[in-house]
Amino acid sequence: MSSEGQAEQLLRLLWGAPEPGRRGPKPRMSVAQIVAAGITVADRDGLDAVSMQRVAAEVGRTTMSVYTYVPNKDILLDLMMDAAVGAVPELVGDTWRDRVEDWVGHVSRLFRRRPWVLLVSVHSPPMGPNQLAWFDSLIGAVADSGAEPVETFAVAQYLLGAVREWSRLHNAQVGRRETDYAEVLEKLADPERFPALSRLVADGGVTRADPLMLGLRRLLDGVEARLPGRDLSGDWNTFRIIGVHLSVPGERRYGRESITMWIELITQVCPQATFAAGATDVDLDVIEGRLGQFIPTELRDLLRETDGVRDRHGVDVVWSVDRILRDNEDFRGNESFAELYMPLGPLMFFGDLASGDQCAFVRQPERPDVFVWNHETDDRRWAADDLADYLTRCLSRSDVAVRSAVRA
Repeated sequence: MSSEGQAEQLLRLLWGAPEPGRRGPKPRMSVAQIVAAGITVADRDGLDAVSMQRVAAEVGRTTMSVYTYVPNKDILLDLMMDAAVGAVPELVGDTWRDRVEDWVGHVSRLFRRRPWVLLVSVHSPPMGPNQLAWFDSLIGAVADSGAEPVETFAVAQYLLGAVREWSRLHNAQVGRRETDYAEVLEKLADPERFPALSRLVADGGVTRADPLMLGLRRLLDGVEARLPGRDLSGDWNTFRIIGVHLSVPGERRYGRESITMWIELITQVCPQATFAAGATDVDLDVIEGRLGQFIPTELRDLLRETDGVRDRHGVDVVWSVDRILRDNEDFRGNESFAELYMPLGPLMFFGDLASGDQCAFVRQPERPDVFVWNHETDDRRWAADDLADYLTRCLSRSDVAVRSAVRA
């Protein structure tokens, strides 16, 4: 079959067009059943296990009968890839940047859940109905910025390729220590031959920078700076582009709706609370990259102002970024925890109560409210509507016993 003929047949199968002039008895199986069987094999045993023979066995038919529906393995893999990505979810977020980040998060999680999709050779831009729906969703989010059509398409194509490549590298590193590459570079990056790389390694850039989310946010900073009629003078985004975060009274903007400063809110509730210097975007991006989850927007903004919050009794009601990363990784990697508790991966822990219980956001699915986890009983109970409600509840009560319960 010529390449043109194969492309035409692939498009027909992707879009479910009936084959012209087909007669005879009702088919005993369908292309969709064959594709679903291929996905089952790939999910269970990996892409290398997929063959026309294995798929035929999965559907209980002969190999030759499968060939009458799907002409070859290459076309089968293309069909599997489009079906495997599924329907695109509705993007959430108050701004176009939030929606782009939401799209990137959905796609990266998809590639982690089905890593074999990244191993299918891609020879063309998206053409299947599901892939085009995902691409359309991204283009819509970028277009909401007001960027020119040519730039919108270029940014969307770039992001699609960047997320695929980063996810492929991430999947290849699963099961290996994250510091492996840094250790190799420490040996290879001779300061005289590779001066810039050597300085980067010495400054901790290799292990701290998350190439996906940090790169995404810097790219979107650039897109935002080029928007038609945009005057950057005096705009908060000017400071965001160069990575400087200033503290001023009143309100602060991070490319979203204005929010009351968290330190001001906390001080009003608990004047004795103590704070620390704010975390950087790089610190926060590292958490998201290592945990594979987005930090809730409210928590991210709070940590930018203060790297943790301690109440009048010395309880860390909001942890520092280092502890958020360390404890969440420890909870998820502890083998004894896996035997004692229900999965902790869907939770992102961020604070302590006086009782010794920990507070967490649910990240799978993403929710704004706060839950309390009892490590003795594995009980997970609702505690507050959101971060502001949580802080108000636990910081405004002087009685430790009541305060440790959070919710009266």
